[in-house]
Amino acid sequence: MRGHLGAARIDDHHRWFVGVDHVVNDKLMLMADYTSGSDNFATVGGSYQFSDRFGIMAGVILPNSHDENTGLTVHFVFNAPYRHTPKEK
Repeated sequence: MRGHLGAARIDDHHRWFVGVDHVVNDKLMLMADYTSGSDNFATVGGSYQFSDRFGIMAGVILPNSHDENTGLTVHFVFNAPYRHTPKEK
């Protein structure tokens, strides 16, 4: 399990954040984080890597303000090798 914490300046306000992630196995990772401030949110989710090239990340977005709705986020992840070839002079 890994953890992280820190501070950020968002819209002229100082905010703190904290998060954890845990690798369950070589395909599955669980994650959670929180950013302070009524205009920010906490998230809980996970990622699943189908292959070396394709994975999916999904999570629930939990707003800090009771005026906001809970949300869902889904990211499809495609990985490809990157090779930079410098231009000849």
